[in-house]
Amino acid sequence: EVLREQKKSQEALAALRKAASKYPDSGDGQRAAYLAAELLATEIGDFDTALKELPKVSGAFSGQANALLQKLQGKALSIESERTFRSGEKPSVKLAVRNIETVKFRLWVIDLQDYFEKKASTSGLQNLEVSVIAPDREWEYKINDYKRFQERKLDVEIPGNGPGAYIVGASAAVKRENP
Repeated sequence: EVLREQKKSQEALAALRKAASKYPDSGDGQRAAYLAAELLATEIGDFDTALKELPKVSGAFSGQANALLQKLQGKALSIESERTFRSGEKPSVKLAVRNIETVKFRLWVIDLQDYFEKKASTSGLQNLEVSVIAPDREWEYKINDYKRFQERKLDVEIPGNGPGAYIVGASAAVKRENP
């Protein structure tokens, strides 16, 4: 743990592997095996080795190992906007993605005046169901330096349409086979 906090990943990995091999049937040994696999996946980036080691973890840490294995192998995608952008600024969203090479974005322009007149407030805007409405704009964003199993956190610029209110959605782009 101390080596990990000091950003000495390789040394921490060696110490964890040593403990796991010395005490393979104990709780501490299984904890060390799990932490070694987690370190491989989260800090060292050796996903192939981590994927081989995680199923070997047993005992009290098998649940955590299973959860991490599923997380690494599954697709994940989330976007969020951390703030409101001013006129003249280029809007962007924070994108977190795993096991997705291309993200399909959709943008809907919101008429805030119309919404406010109907609701007498802008609250609830985040719950607006836009999936049944054709988006005003669609585009695909290819993840540069894509690496399977690796989570990427990126700032993605949203093509501007000028001042206004927008809803932005994202999904994994579906590859189409040529007939």
